[in-house]
Amino acid sequence: MRLLARRVIAVTAAALAGMLAVVAVGCGAVPLEHSQFAEIADQLGLTSLIPIVAGEVWMNPAVPDADNAPGAATSDGNSAPASDGPDGGGSESAGDLGTPGPALGAADEDAPATQEGEEAFAGDDATAGGSDGDAPAGSDGDVLPSDAESPADLPSSDAAALNGVYVLGLEGASAAVLAPYLSNPDVDGFSLRAGWSDVEPADDAYDWSQFDAVIEAAAAHGKKVMLRVLPGLRTPEWVYEAGAARFEFVDDNPNRPTYGEVVSMPLPWDPVFLTKWSDLVAAFGARYAANPAVTLVAMTGPAAGGEMHLGDKSNADRWHDLGYSNELLIDTWKLTIDAFSAAFPNQHRTVAVANPVLFDNPAEVRAAVAAYCAESGCGLQGNWLAAKTSPTGDLYQQIANHAAAAPVGFQMLCSATQERFGGELMTAVDLALEAGASFLEVYRVDVAEFPDAIAYAHEQLNLTSE
Repeated sequence: MRLLARRVIAVTAAALAGMLAVVAVGCGAVPLEHSQFAEIADQLGLTSLIPIVAGEVWMNPAVPDADNAPGAATSDGNSAPASDGPDGGGSESAGDLGTPGPALGAADEDAPATQEGEEAFAGDDATAGGSDGDAPAGSDGDVLPSDAESPADLPSSDAAALNGVYVLGLEGASAAVLAPYLSNPDVDGFSLRAGWSDVEPADDAYDWSQFDAVIEAAAAHGKKVMLRVLPGLRTPEWVYEAGAARFEFVDDNPNRPTYGEVVSMPLPWDPVFLTKWSDLVAAFGARYAANPAVTLVAMTGPAAGGEMHLGDKSNADRWHDLGYSNELLIDTWKLTIDAFSAAFPNQHRTVAVANPVLFDNPAEVRAAVAAYCAESGCGLQGNWLAAKTSPTGDLYQQIANHAAAAPVGFQMLCSATQERFGGELMTAVDLALEAGASFLEVYRVDVAEFPDAIAYAHEQLNLTSE
């Protein structure tokens, strides 16, 4: 793991030595063509090259005016999504994408709903039929490699070990809060989330307290655990102080306390960020890869949060000025998948698919990442499932087609108690089953409000493992 990161830094050192020329222009820089970097990468035996010099060359790029920030409408005319709390549903919440706040499990269960899954960025609408965002229909990479690994070939000792219903929002929960879920036979496990700034508040100084007690309790009661650490907007400040390039943009989510303010995430291919993140992933794996209660790990990294979305995702000119290309982002995701696969060889691993940007055919990125996941024995998931989700949508179809290669699953868009869920929880469960899902992430409130649907989901998801 650390060797992988060091190889990225070796490329950066070569850039500083003159192998890779970056011409600074005022506050920005002009990168070389990606083909030149690819040629050097081949010479060095690298599968990916990070063509950027870390530090102030890329620091604090111009931030668009709030009036021009994406969010008023998406490219297909849908209104911009809004974030939810972990219990209320939908997004991995303001706590995941905005300023650090209370523990994720402590969010208000009346949090407003979002248009899509974990992320609160404009563009994707998995509930609509046909193509999502501006991705061309039929270009979402439904065709998987013919030699893709089957679930039985996955590195986990039990390919069906992850099956079932996972409850969101219990990270850091007290014994009293956990008790009804631990005793509920229809709850198969817990989906736990934390920000990078929470688990590594200082360089190489870790705090796993949001996970440890809950995992211990889950193991004692025969429950499973899914883990997710979020970088992006939850990146600790010390990473930037170490030289990582900061990408700033205006928060277009009216349900976060930072709405209308400038927020930041690391530039996804920045070598300092990738090195620090790969170190975190290695420590993450060292902590939990040998724990049999941990069955599933969400692969996160070059994005604003837990899905593939980037910030300011409609601003093609700005991203291109920073060196963006589909090929570069794909290579960065491949590095991320390799890092998680090395750190968690015993767990199932997933990427939450989404359109990272709204230009340059983002379906190409999704297709390539999905294909690499299949080659690596990794699954996909969609964090936007609702009763109103269309089974003909590109994102839904991409996940359904991936089920032949590796386990797939869904996180609910929001609680089914909310109007925008679009119907009954049972309907969404059936949609998941039709797509071949092995697991579902559901919100705490729905376990109490819809016990019949939770029992049905538990039964059907576990039938597929027999």
